[in-house]
Amino acid sequence: MDKQAGIIALIPARGGSKRIPRKNIVDVGGKPFIAWTIEAAKKSRFISRIIVSTDDLEIAEVAKKYGAEVPFMRPKEISEDITPDLPVFEHLLKWCKEKEGTVLDIVAHLRVNTGLFRTSEDIDKGIELLLAHPEYDSVRALIPAPLHPLKTYRLDGETLAPFMPHDVAEKLSGVREPFNEPVQKLPKAYAAAGYFSAIRSRTILDGNSMTGKKMLGYTVPAAHALDIDEPEELAYARFLLAARTRNI
Repeated sequence: MDKQAGIIALIPARGGSKRIPRKNIVDVGGKPFIAWTIEAAKKSRFISRIIVSTDDLEIAEVAKKYGAEVPFMRPKEISEDITPDLPVFEHLLKWCKEKEGTVLDIVAHLRVNTGLFRTSEDIDKGIELLLAHPEYDSVRALIPAPLHPLKTYRLDGETLAPFMPHDVAEKLSGVREPFNEPVQKLPKAYAAAGYFSAIRSRTILDGNSMTGKKMLGYTVPAAHALDIDEPEELAYARFLLAARTRNI
C-alpha cells in the first residue's frame, strides 16, 4: 500500500530535558538521538509526513537535517515538564487544519526515548491493524509487563495491602490470593511500551483523548522498545549499539 496523505507521524521533542540534558539531540551511535526515530518513520509504508513538535531551534534544525518537517514551533504553554501528550497533538491537528486546510485521519505517536531500536515493520504493523478496524479509536504497541499488576501493593501508613482489591483480583485471576501465586498461573499482563501508538484524529479532537474507548493492541519485542530516560540507560544503549556493530 502506498503512503497515505491522511496518516502522519508526530515526534514530540521538547528542549528542556532534565535527566539527560539535550537528550533529543545527544549523540547516540554516531548521530543525534532523534535521527533514529525519524529514519524509522521514513521507511514506513504508510506515513506520508513526519512532523517534529519542538520549542527548541537547535532540535528543529537537526530534525530537518534528517528529513522531518518542523512547520511550527511549539508554544511555551504546552512545552512544560508536566505537559501531557493531548494538548501537543491537539495543537498539531488544529494547526494543520487552520494553516494548511489539511484534515488528518491518523497520527502515529513516536517517542524519541524509545526510538533507538524501533523498526518500520513494527510501526506499519500497528497502522495496518488500526486501518483494518475502522471502529477502533487507537492502537498501542505492548510488551510483557515487567511486574505483574496482580503482584503489586500499596502502603496505608505501614500497613501493606494488595494494590488491587481482593474480589477484583480473584475474579481476574481465578485464584484466591494471586499475589502469593507463581506468575505462570496468572493471566498474561502487558504494558504499553511507549514505543508506538496511533490515534485517529477524531479521538483526539472530538473525544478529547489519546486512546478513546476502543483500543487495539499488539506485541513487539521488548528489546525493540528500550526506554532511555536516565544517564545509565543511555550508557547501556550505547554499549548495545557498539556490541551490535562489532557483530556485523
